Amino acid sequence: MTQQDYDQLSSLLPSQGWERVEFDGGQSHLMGWTVRSVWVQDAAKITLHHSERYNEVTFEAEANPLGLKWLREQGWGHIFE
Repeated sequence: MTQQDYDQLSSLLPSQGWERVEFDGGQSHLMGWTVRSVWVQDAAKITLHHSERYNEVTFEAEANPLGLKWLREQGWGHIFE
């Protein structure tokens, strides 16, 4: 997932009625950090991760089956490729 995808999806979820139920961040490993936000809508769940480790920044998403279905319906299936 690119940073642009991450930023757009982070803005899209609340505008589409998703509720952020968890937001946590902190140091991970010895030389890095991670921010994690969990979004839910009904029984669908999407988790976004933004991490840096040894100066390498990564953006990832995970979803339960209903969250994955919603993402694919909205045209976001490419973030899992």
